[in-house]
Amino acid sequence: MKGLQERFERASLGGVFLIVTASYFVLRTVIDLAVTGDGLSVAGIIGSFVGSLVFGGLMVAVIAWQRRRSGGATASADITAAIRTGQAPLAAEPSVWIPALQWRRGQFRRSLWLTPLVFLVFIAMGVALLVLEPGGLVGWFVIAVFVGLGTVVVAQARRTLPRIDGLLRQMRERDGATSAQLAQPAGGAPA
Repeated sequence: MKGLQERFERASLGGVFLIVTASYFVLRTVIDLAVTGDGLSVAGIIGSFVGSLVFGGLMVAVIAWQRRRSGGATASADITAAIRTGQAPLAAEPSVWIPALQWRRGQFRRSLWLTPLVFLVFIAMGVALLVLEPGGLVGWFVIAVFVGLGTVVVAQARRTLPRIDGLLRQMRERDGATSAQLAQPAGGAPA
């Protein structure tokens, strides 16, 4: 799974667009069939396809913006791999990595309080589905999925934040060592 995530991060934006659009189209079609119980109609398929194209385009725009903030696709994938392992590569450039790590740290800190809030709204929608259709399984499915997803996202954020802090320390130490080396005169003794 982690290899798949890294390949996805390094993939071209065109490839990412195709993957996101196709996945969303299939998921949306399956959910529509499960929820409505109606068959497939040409108008419904065209609507799902157009909606999937729009969704894929918006997601690729967000991914491109995130990649630019992280110094490109390769740097973004390298940062993700470093967060997973807790070790920054020796070639990591502090001037690129420190802002990218700070930005990701902010994302994970926000997810600690925002994820439960957002998922509570979806869980409430699941409860509403149960009230509207007491015998249905869709409401229970919605509740179970969002309780599970919310728990996993918060747990991942709690595990990841200390690793990001460790990487930031590593990068700041390297940045301080680089600054000290640049401040030394040609004779080798510190000024």
